Amino acid sequence: MMSRQGERTENIIPLIGVTTHVDTGSKYDLFPGRALNYMDRTYADVLIAHGMLPVLIPVNMDSNYINLLLRTIGGLVCTGGGKIPSHILNQTEIPGLRDTAPERYEFEELLFAKALEMDMPMLAMCRGMQTINELLGGSLFLKISHNSPCAMEHNQLKLSIPLEEPYHQIFIDKESYLARILGQTEIYVNSWHSQSVKQPGKGLKVVARSKDHIIEAMESEVNSFVLMLQFHPEILVRKQRVWSNLFTEFRRRAIIFKQRKESV
Repeated sequence: MMSRQGERTENIIPLIGVTTHVDTGSKYDLFPGRALNYMDRTYADVLIAHGMLPVLIPVNMDSNYINLLLRTIGGLVCTGGGKIPSHILNQTEIPGLRDTAPERYEFEELLFAKALEMDMPMLAMCRGMQTINELLGGSLFLKISHNSPCAMEHNQLKLSIPLEEPYHQIFIDKESYLARILGQTEIYVNSWHSQSVKQPGKGLKVVARSKDHIIEAMESEVNSFVLMLQFHPEILVRKQRVWSNLFTEFRRRAIIFKQRKESV
């Protein structure tokens, strides 16, 4: 395939921004006493494997640099959350996203709002999906097991099931972009969350649910490519090669977006 500039798109390596989690160095963090920005390397692995170059976005970056960053990259991966301390998980109701990581939440509010305004391709997983949903006026179940008593266990690690193993089935809207990308409307996915979307935000459409009716995927009805998944395809792709279709399409969209920006 050729780009408008005549360069074969398979030779183009788009830069992809990847959000990071932040630890303040508290006694509950990964390394007490050490402030960290970090992400799971599986995000980098899957982007590199599909011809993209990840650019880690530090949460403590000056907000004035957001426009510069977004002019440089072709797409944005909105990652899942970092470690939530066990003393929080054991509470009757888990605090909201802002309270579990306030510095990250405030930064991502600015970053995601600007990316949406630019119509940048965005792929959001887990916490990333939940944050965009809140930004657009949606709401969350703060603890699935309390808000939906009939729900299955949505953290498979509690059952000693590795995240590489598909755990529960989801049912995908046949008219959705996700269904077209995967070529199927039912698939088993992994599950690693305690919260879930309750009410979709403005302009978002629910396109997949689990059998216990938990929202598993949403798409934007306003933006060109904003795909939001409650699960982790960057891990699933190791055993379910169909998820490679998702990252291939994300790369294609990132290239198109960057070329359009450069032609203006």
